[in-house]
Amino acid sequence: MGKIRVLICGGGFGGLAAASKLSQTDFDITLVDPKDYFELNFISPRAIVDPPTAKNMLVQKYSSIKTIGKFIQARIDELTDTHALLSNGEKVEFDYAVIATGSRYADSAFKGTVTSAEERLKEMAELHDKVMNSKSIVIAGGHYVGVEMAAEIADLPSPPPTTIVQSHCALMDASPPKTQLYVKNFMEKKNIKVLLDHRLDLEDGVYKQNGAPLEPQPDLVFWAIGFKVNSDFVGKGLGEDVLEKNGAVKVDLTLRVNGHPKIFCVGDASNLDEYKLAYLSMQHGFLVAKNLKALKKNPEAKLTEWKLYGGLPMFYLTLGKKKGIMVVNKKTHTTLVPTAVMGMIAKGKMTEGKLGL
Repeated sequence: MGKIRVLICGGGFGGLAAASKLSQTDFDITLVDPKDYFELNFISPRAIVDPPTAKNMLVQKYSSIKTIGKFIQARIDELTDTHALLSNGEKVEFDYAVIATGSRYADSAFKGTVTSAEERLKEMAELHDKVMNSKSIVIAGGHYVGVEMAAEIADLPSPPPTTIVQSHCALMDASPPKTQLYVKNFMEKKNIKVLLDHRLDLEDGVYKQNGAPLEPQPDLVFWAIGFKVNSDFVGKGLGEDVLEKNGAVKVDLTLRVNGHPKIFCVGDASNLDEYKLAYLSMQHGFLVAKNLKALKKNPEAKLTEWKLYGGLPMFYLTLGKKKGIMVVNKKTHTTLVPTAVMGMIAKGKMTEGKLGL
């Protein structure tokens, strides 16, 4: 009997976590991604304002990451229960597959869509120049990415006037009240203007909030909104009934796709009702690897179920170079672990083939 063939669809945090664990054992791993690089996208706000962060930590070529199996740079056009059809014409057959294609924002500043690492670094350098030359900046969206981007701009030696336009009643509105208040006070101290219950639109080249033109018109706008799941290829081969209305893939608690026992789904692409965060995607990947190892030993094995948030609801929000917030079980704790330190830890583990924080 040959090795069990596992196709990893997407090389983000969840995909790399699964690949890194499975490639250490007797599995035949193929990882497919349209880009030639992995991106530590949680440090993208820092990388935009700090070129050394972009150069040294933001991206990592898959060719330089150990223990991820065979890598194919291509887009997956269709996925069935037995094979995937790729944009380069290849057909990849598998015994099991893991959907780990993640999500995207309206603005590629925060998650790269260009296909090469060189292009991505050039894109970030251009964004840095725009920030440094802007007389006014607007950020649409006051959740994780929008708040972190504003905090990084505020830490610049001579920050341009910056405004957050948030369509909800508070920044970080899904977080505990203490977190919301801390972020609000932080922005006030940093002279970041906040417009709550406002919506930003672009009409005929004019930026408007709640229908009225913004004054002054910003030189630069970051769109930290428009979260969309990368699952366009899923319904074509597996059926539209496996997708939620927002494109999320329906899974059970073992992370298997509903009605498709040979296919798992992890990270932002899944319909799990929890924060969409890198560390959770990695834990999903580790769990899928564990379950695949169990299935290898016994195809009828009882699989381990995922506990929402890994059993401990928590998230980390960075606020510039020196500050951050950690929320554990709805309790807010301020910390002094900046984004750059987290990035160095993650990149080191990736390079060693030991992805995990």
